[in-house]
Amino acid sequence: MEYIQKLARESSDSKLMLLVEATTARFRVIFGDLEWAKDWVQRRKISVDEPFSLMFAIESVTHADILYHQGVYEEAVRCLDDVHDKCVEQGMFEPILDVDILLCASLYALKRYDRIGPVMENALKFSESEGFIRPFINHAAIITPILNDVVDGRFGHSRTMQALRILQACGFDERGGLRTEKVAQKPGREITQREIEILKLMAEGYQYKQIAEKACISFETVKTHTKHIFEKLGARTRIQAIRRAENLCLIEKS
Repeated sequence: MEYIQKLARESSDSKLMLLVEATTARFRVIFGDLEWAKDWVQRRKISVDEPFSLMFAIESVTHADILYHQGVYEEAVRCLDDVHDKCVEQGMFEPILDVDILLCASLYALKRYDRIGPVMENALKFSESEGFIRPFINHAAIITPILNDVVDGRFGHSRTMQALRILQACGFDERGGLRTEKVAQKPGREITQREIEILKLMAEGYQYKQIAEKACISFETVKTHTKHIFEKLGARTRIQAIRRAENLCLIEKS
């Protein structure tokens, strides 16, 4: 990612640089580096008065993602509502699924369940008609509880089968548990003691920067260990890695 940023800086294409910065901020959030992401927000200073465009929508969704992971759910909802309305007004449907997924997660955190039903219904309908599942997989850790509620009939949805398909694509079975056929470690690639230590800290809820401090290693080393853990356990997300490690008795169940 740093190499891509360097190329973008050397390019005269300002839009490319904005896209790379927003994408980097999303990746930093995924890897638990909220400080870098918050710095990006301060540097970019997104304003609602800016002309609306696909780039602005992408940046706004990134900002909302950062707000969600900071626990600033009300502001995330306001931001996402605004982006959703503008996308609909301009027929700009590319970012809408990301918007709806993050909006549902923020509403869920606020326990505003009355609004989740219609938003998730539209997201599942769009996903089913267009064949888009990847955005759900990218947000598996935060959207899985809501999808489980959909399958359980909590929101009275008519698209429970699509919710189930997405859960299965995320590595979960029809009961919301992790599937076991890919839980075994890959042959010749056993989890090391250091990786188990990282897994335990992840299970205790520490972010990657905090893990680096507690394990007395660099942030980049934590990212490398995490990548290896995901590969060895066949996991796509942090929560999958933790659950699969628990199923293998590598760490105690939380």
